[in-house]
Amino acid sequence: MYVEPANAWFDVSRTLIDWIDGQKAVLIVARNVTARKKAEQELIHANDIHNYALINARGFSWEFDVSSETIQFSSSIEESVGYKASELNGSFSRYLEKLKSNDATHVMKNLREYASGKIEEFALEHSLLTSDNERKWILAKGKFLDDNQDMVCG
Repeated sequence: MYVEPANAWFDVSRTLIDWIDGQKAVLIVARNVTARKKAEQELIHANDIHNYALINARGFSWEFDVSSETIQFSSSIEESVGYKASELNGSFSRYLEKLKSNDATHVMKNLREYASGKIEEFALEHSLLTSDNERKWILAKGKFLDDNQDMVCG
């Protein structure tokens, strides 16, 4: 594939090698990585759009590891409920403590049923205690990201 040099990205490496009759030579290898760079830029752009949409929707994303029962939240959770992601990241029980007891029971039941295949879709509405001690309704939707069914993301 030919690409105009002004519009191309190259990965260039050099090394000193032994050449004929003990002479030293510099070997330079240039690889065209334009396609990889364009894909990286498109991924960054898509991620920016996703983050912008979350912020404008006053939403946040999350990842739940089923086997370790740990959870990670995007930084936009602060806009939604007032907590920094670091305050809730880690143990899922920290998140459950912010729910009404019957909501916490319902969340765990729904997650277990989804993980076992009893229900096809993880979608759950529950109330969360905000950092201002107010209740805010959360609609959590998620799906498994891998075939091992270890990580639910929403």
